[in-house]
Amino acid sequence: MTFVLALHARGLASCCLNWAKDPESDQRMHALSGIPRSERIIMLLAIDHWLPLSPPFHGASDEPAREYANRHYSDLVVGSDVVWALRYTGRLRRFIPGGILPVQRDPFFPAFPNVYWPDARWRVRRIAYAACTGNLDLATVPRRDRRAMAATLDGFAALSVRDSRSLQLVQGLSSELARRCCLVCDPTLALDLHEGCDPAALQARLAALLQPELPVLLLVMKPGPLSRHIATHFMERGFQILSSGKHANLPVVDLSQLGLSPMEWSLLPRFSRICVTERMHMSIFCLRNNARFVALDMNPVLPGTQTKLEELLDTCGLSSFCRHQDAVDAEAATALTGIALDADWDWNGINHRIRQLASDAADYLDSAMD
Repeated sequence: MTFVLALHARGLASCCLNWAKDPESDQRMHALSGIPRSERIIMLLAIDHWLPLSPPFHGASDEPAREYANRHYSDLVVGSDVVWALRYTGRLRRFIPGGILPVQRDPFFPAFPNVYWPDARWRVRRIAYAACTGNLDLATVPRRDRRAMAATLDGFAALSVRDSRSLQLVQGLSSELARRCCLVCDPTLALDLHEGCDPAALQARLAALLQPELPVLLLVMKPGPLSRHIATHFMERGFQILSSGKHANLPVVDLSQLGLSPMEWSLLPRFSRICVTERMHMSIFCLRNNARFVALDMNPVLPGTQTKLEELLDTCGLSSFCRHQDAVDAEAATALTGIALDADWDWNGINHRIRQLASDAADYLDSAMD
């Protein structure tokens, strides 16, 4: 049996894999289909429903998880998403002039070593699928940790990451890892968007909230001046706004209050004229639905590298519709959205590239599991 260790809660693939196999999904969905009382309740319901945890649940402690996996599983898959992200900060060493001691104290970045870096004590075949190191800079990692990382990853039967920045970091650990590690696409690029969701039923739910004669702009961004300007601009031009959050005093349809399933979120772009998003996975859903979109990347840019979202759109020939939020103002963002509305999108070419990426990922997994 295969133990999928590290599919992140924010990754749709992990939600769908559990949900699709859940015999009580219809009954559970009924509990979620009402109007929840708060965003916190929505979050808790979603975690409880879409990410059922296999008993026993071990949390951040790796020893119980390791023993459980060693007893019950033959294979261990680490990935996808930002599972190899770490954050080191420098602390001055006392009594050593100019000395700096790297420390890991950020609660959102489990300190290395952690459960996402399973070493030889895990007596299972270890496979990495589309892992990501986030914004980790190898130069901040102490030499002893680099050696331990290299030794750990050297014990993996197969290694893959989902973006070039992560590939460069793994390659920087050793020449052997540079030879073995490869790039694969995010798993949601290969997901069947019709699995476990009725598009007609979702369309009917949305139709009850929308005016049929008005075009729809899907806005998947955190509330703020930029997203508010975009919403206001297009409402003044006759659009209605489907939004992932509230915008004070703006009559938008707040999708966060509807209790949508992960698969329903993945289908939303097909019911819009255009989507404006800062999220990678919503960009992927737009690609999979052949829906026009603009990506306003929220991730910081490191010198000499691309963000994972920028790299994805470049691969699909859509880099002209990607901008970084720290380098674009509200007027430029709305202007770019207008250009995307009028552009001639080569969906045949885009779909061909996505099929190639999905096929390469399937070949990697087949080879890794043989």
